[in-house]
This record gives sequence, structure tokens and C-alpha cells, in this order.
Amino acid sequence: MKNGKKHPVALLMTGLLLVLSTMMLLLSLTVKQVISESVKGTEIVSEMSDRMYSLMFENTVLENSAENNDLKASFQADEHADNAVSMIVDQTLTNLEEGRAYADCDISGELDQAIGDVFSQLKENGTLSGQEASLAEQRLKSQTDTISEELNRYAKDVYDGLTAENTPVARTLSYYRIFISIGFRIVMMLLILALMLLTARLTQSSVSALYLIGAEQIVAGSVVSFIISNTLSSIVMELSNHYLKTSVLIERAPFEKAGSYSIVLGILLIASATIAAFRKRVAKKQKNKHFDN
Repeated sequence: MKNGKKHPVALLMTGLLLVLSTMMLLLSLTVKQVISESVKGTEIVSEMSDRMYSLMFENTVLENSAENNDLKASFQADEHADNAVSMIVDQTLTNLEEGRAYADCDISGELDQAIGDVFSQLKENGTLSGQEASLAEQRLKSQTDTISEELNRYAKDVYDGLTAENTPVARTLSYYRIFISIGFRIVMMLLILALMLLTARLTQSSVSALYLIGAEQIVAGSVVSFIISNTLSSIVMELSNHYLKTSVLIERAPFEKAGSYSIVLGILLIASATIAAFRKRVAKKQKNKHFDN
């Protein structure tokens, strides 16, 4: 570390830059998953699911059924019904990421499967006779294209609200697209590598460099896991309440997972430095003992 003391300011600046670039890379790799999971837990998705149910079952023999609530819960829990909503959400997010106009997502196939599941259950539990179930199923399957168009229209309205020009959300999205791009991630990785090499050069000691880089990785991971996740949660909550009229709760688990990788890397680097330092001390003792003899 003696050599490292010759460059305290340079080491401090290099360390800060390494922490920041590591944080940027972790966030770039994580934020897309965070947004996707967070949006799927909002009232927007719940409302879309309710709309889908209403469009499918209104004016049918099931509308005033005593088992209506159970049917609704069963339908919304169906794998294919859930896939239909997820497909539209994913399509919306992809359009936002690529900065292009909303493109419809055909979910009629998933709706057909969901209808089949529901009516199979109705036949099994005797809620409808075989003939009633078959007629209602055929009628519903004949309008899945219309239902798909209606749900896409709803998603497009949400999309247009998010991408309206000259709004903070639209400006944020333009920065977001750059932030999650492959080019940005490559730049961050190259910057991290360069800063690590510079740290080793400034300290002129591999052991000292490992200690410093390890500590900086732990700091970066901790900030992403505990500070940034809370800060982003507050920002997204405020923006969503203002522009979407609903609360979007940020899923923090992906941040914590990404941060933990950096923390583990830092611990491994420090452990490696400790082992290397121990070996150097042992080798030095053996060398001194040899000269003494």
C-alpha cells in the first residue's frame, strides 16, 4: 500500500468512477425486468383482466350465474388467460423500449385455450349441461378476435398516454432506451475493466488492487440493493400516480439480486487478496529463514 499512497486523489477518483460504472451496469441489466414485473402487478393489468372477463362473458348464460364470482376467479387464474394479458403487457413494454408506435398483439389463440379450459370445468362440475356449454363455447370462440382488438385498443390508450410528447415520462423513456441498450452496457464493461487496470497501476500492488476493487464492488452492490431500489420506488410511485392515475410498486427483488452478485464478487476479491497476502508473508518468512541459516 505504500506505493498506493503516492496517488491518493487518483485512487479516490478511480474508485468513485468504478463504483458508479458498476452501479450503472447492474441497473442497465436489471431495470427492464424490474419494470416488467412491476407493471404486471398494477391496477392497469387487473383492469385489463376484468375487461377481458366482461367482454367474454357478458350477455351469455353465465352472466347471472350463481357461480359467477367463482367462474371469474377461475378464468382469471387460468394459465392461458394470464398469458393473454402478459402478452399485451410485454408487447407494450417492447414498443416503449424501441420507441415505436404501438403494435397490436394477437391473443385470440390464448383466449380460445382459456375458453376451452373454462367450459371443460363447467361441464365437469355440472354448472351447465353439455349442450349449453358447447353452444356458449362456440359463441365465445367466434368473437375472440374482437375481444383481442378491444384489449389492444385499451393498451394503446395507456401507451399513448405514456408517450405523449413533452411530458416527463416521454423524456424519461428516451433516456431509458439508451440506458438499456447493448451499446451502453458494452461501454460500461470496458470502462469497468479500464478502471480496474488503472487501480492496479496506481497501487502498483496486485494485493492492494484486489482489496480496493473488492471493497468498491461491495459498496456498488449495497447501493443498488438498498438505496437505489428505495429511491426509484418513490420516483416511480409519484410519476405513476400523476400520469397513470394508479400506483406502480417497484419490485425490489431484481435490484437486490443484482446487487448481491456485486457484493459476492467483492467478497471473493477481498478473500483472494487475503490469501495472496498470507502467501507472500509465508514466502517472505521462509526466505528470511533461509538467509539466517
